[in-house]
Amino acid sequence: AVCFVALFGLFHGHAHGAEGPATGLASYAVGFVLATMGLHLAGVAIGRLAQGALPRVIGGLTAVAGVALAMM
Repeated sequence: AVCFVALFGLFHGHAHGAEGPATGLASYAVGFVLATMGLHLAGVAIGRLAQGALPRVIGGLTAVAGVALAMM
């Protein structure tokens, strides 16, 4: 499983690098990192603020959305 995740991560990272601009790659990378950090922090904040079963419901809905997107 670790090898599969590492291989997936390699191709995932390559895809993000390939979609970057030919010039100004540094500013693209900084923006990408900041946006990713903001999304993670928002997720942590929502997870900490949510009470009861809400985090599980949100996680389940996210999983369902992921499966739906994968089937498209």
